[in-house]
Amino acid sequence: MRCDNEHGCPKGLKIAGWVVLGIAFAFLLGFVVKWLWNALMPEFFGLSEVTYWQGVGLVVLARILFGGMHSGGDSDKGPHRKRKIHEHLSTSDHVKDWHFYDEWWQSEGEKSFREFASQERENEDQKNDKQE
Repeated sequence: MRCDNEHGCPKGLKIAGWVVLGIAFAFLLGFVVKWLWNALMPEFFGLSEVTYWQGVGLVVLARILFGGMHSGGDSDKGPHRKRKIHEHLSTSDHVKDWHFYDEWWQSEGEKSFREFASQERENEDQKNDKQE
């Protein structure tokens, strides 16, 4: 059966291709982890060498610890992520109130900052005096 651009491939053939590709990648990743571990860890940390299946186990463990166990339909990924982030930021109270910042800075912020900076300078001077 031939896949061309006009008709595309049957869905079952695409799925089978992705499965074969995934299995091949998993086997290759197991060998890469085994090779890297055996090349580096015994010399650097005095650890024993690992077998191929231990390398695969390390990949699975790393995925669980660092990558989570997400399904293919993870809602935090994909084309809708930017839209969700934008909706969250545009509806957040801290973003809505941001346009008040300039007015606050002119009325209270600058004065408060100057008082804070003055107090910090005094604290530094006291610390310097104690050290001398």
